[in-house]
Amino acid sequence: MMETASIIIGGYIVPWTLTIMILAILSWFFLSYAIYTANGGRRIAMWVFFLPAVFFSVLFSRIIYWYCHSEQYDGLTGALTDMSVDGFAMLGIIPGVVLAAALVTALKLDKSFLGMLDGLSTGAGVGMGILYLTALFNAGCRGKVVVSNPEYQHLPFSSPITAAGGVTEYRFATFFFSFLVMFFISGICMEYYFNRKEHKGSTSMLFLISFCSAEFVLDSTRYDAGFFRFNGFVSVLQIFAGIVFILICVICGILAVKRNGFKWYYLLLWVLLFAAEGITGYLEYLVQRHGDMYVEIYTGMIISSLCTGIFAYLCYRTGRKKETEVSEEKEEHKELRVRSDEDLFDVEEEDESEAGIRKRKKHGTVVSLILTIAAAVMAVVGFVTLLLSRKGKKS
Repeated sequence: MMETASIIIGGYIVPWTLTIMILAILSWFFLSYAIYTANGGRRIAMWVFFLPAVFFSVLFSRIIYWYCHSEQYDGLTGALTDMSVDGFAMLGIIPGVVLAAALVTALKLDKSFLGMLDGLSTGAGVGMGILYLTALFNAGCRGKVVVSNPEYQHLPFSSPITAAGGVTEYRFATFFFSFLVMFFISGICMEYYFNRKEHKGSTSMLFLISFCSAEFVLDSTRYDAGFFRFNGFVSVLQIFAGIVFILICVICGILAVKRNGFKWYYLLLWVLLFAAEGITGYLEYLVQRHGDMYVEIYTGMIISSLCTGIFAYLCYRTGRKKETEVSEEKEEHKELRVRSDEDLFDVEEEDESEAGIRKRKKHGTVVSLILTIAAAVMAVVGFVTLLLSRKGKKS
């Protein structure tokens, strides 16, 4: 399928997929940057985070896509050096962002790894949602169901593709529903972050649970979902979601018992979580065997997947520290910091001079400016490289 050009400069072509990807990355970063730094996050940490996050996300996304669709490439090297922009797996963004955030905190540029992930989670849905729109300009991320009713042969219900023999088919627009759902998840995470930012890791956990619950169903509808080579029944993303829910149940269950002792309703919650996850998996089996009943089956799958997410979040809440404990820890850290300062300097407390404030602000501005220029230069170099790579592929 020929890529539609958004910009043509002489012999160079910039496809719409690349343009949308750039907009998605910038939207995610600057939205998260604004929210996180406005709530105590460090600007330098976000600027240093940006380029490694893009690099690792592209790397993992392409590796996962290559593994699931290896027939499209000569090998892993060919997949990594291929400059086309439509061969990526959305799942790869999560480990890429987590690894980049871990790198930043390891360099002591930010004090809280989980706090940084919380800030990034607020804009993640927006970035992923826009990325899904790249499917407007290729044949990917469509549903298995062919929409034959002319009343529904348009967005948001369906989108056309050219099938074998040049026949146009209207298939369920999985990518557009994913776009809408991810924006909804982002809105929930923003509201949650503004009210729960003191609980480090809460917003990122909410995003992860919401992502897994929604994408388990949406990925089931795709005719181009990625599968493990030893299993063509459940997709890689669905297996990832199932493992996430199991880990939440096990880890948070252990923490809950350690902190509060065993409660009878913990067992009930664990049983409900596994039951809901099991029902969702069984419905996935049914929809592959009885495709003509997709409306009824997917309705049940949406309900069971939503219940799985709710029960997983409740498991997380049982193992999370209480608000009073968080407040007490903050007060203790504040007292220890004050005592440490008094012991170290052993001088009377006095107001910071205006010159010192100006000097610190100037230093922060210079560092931010240098990082901004470096990021801009690297972005321009990367953009020009991609433009040059398209010249040889122009029809």
